[in-house]
Amino acid sequence: MAHILLKHIAEEAGVSVTTVSFVLNGKAKEKRISDAIIEKVEKIIEANNFKPNAFAKGLRTGKTATIALIVEDIGNAFFANIAKKIELIAYKKGYKVVFASTDNNELKAKELLELMRSQHVDGLIVIPTPGLRPSILQLTQKKVPIILFDRYFEDVPTNYVILDNFQGSYKMTQALIKSGKRKIGFATIDSKMTQMIERLEGYRQCLKDHSILYDEERVMVFPHISPIQIDPAVMEARFRAQPDLDAIFFATNYLGILGLECLNNLNKSIPGDIGVASFDDHDLFRLFRPPISVVAQPIEDLANAAIEMLLNQISNESIQTKQVRVMPQIIIRNSF
Repeated sequence: MAHILLKHIAEEAGVSVTTVSFVLNGKAKEKRISDAIIEKVEKIIEANNFKPNAFAKGLRTGKTATIALIVEDIGNAFFANIAKKIELIAYKKGYKVVFASTDNNELKAKELLELMRSQHVDGLIVIPTPGLRPSILQLTQKKVPIILFDRYFEDVPTNYVILDNFQGSYKMTQALIKSGKRKIGFATIDSKMTQMIERLEGYRQCLKDHSILYDEERVMVFPHISPIQIDPAVMEARFRAQPDLDAIFFATNYLGILGLECLNNLNKSIPGDIGVASFDDHDLFRLFRPPISVVAQPIEDLANAAIEMLLNQISNESIQTKQVRVMPQIIIRNSF
């Protein structure tokens, strides 16, 4: 389908670009443009099968009917599923979605924010990296419609939609304790992101509430890098250093997947030798034998909350800042 510039239509009709814009936007009568000119411009538009692109429309109206979704890794199953849900909901509301991944790279994250703003998107849903705080604060001060997702900055008054990570971690730790486990390890990443802090805190608080000593030696902390860069030998060494563990709770699904590989290499049977649980469900956890218990994120609820909140913000600049915590689903399988 051919796309021609406004100026080409204007040249062919012998009128100004402004006149063409008025015709396209239905303001020709208001601007006292003659019926003959309107008809001439409309015939040229129809003959060329012209459809104004979103950017050009945005320049004229201030709206492009597009939103940006910036995630950590669109290849990750969780983020991919969230992206698909948001895209479907947004499309039904008349919006298109532009996707991008930060790969947890601070510079790339900042560049993506600037790029999306330059494309005149109507709003953004962002899974922020820690270094994005100044940029997010600046956008909120400019009243740019933006929703933080999955994580947030405690000192930045902005809209966000997150999972209640504390409760998810607390309840899964509690389930492990109720099954008779007392020497429970916790595998996490070295991160100051709120969701990771809350997951560790939920585990720690649950142990305290059940009069079980919190032992830092049982907390395995791995670098916050690409999952494929975490050396399985390092995790195996941590397990060897804690031979009395009767359960392990992984704070992310990629740590959980790596952990299953390591436990297999160490000839540890599940749940005979050690109980296993993980945050975030994954196909592998359902197919593994025995299936692995998980703290699952209700993706549809999270996506609905984020897109509805963003569209409300786009249509109403005076809307009050809102924070939503969605309760997770605790799925107990046969892994402990």
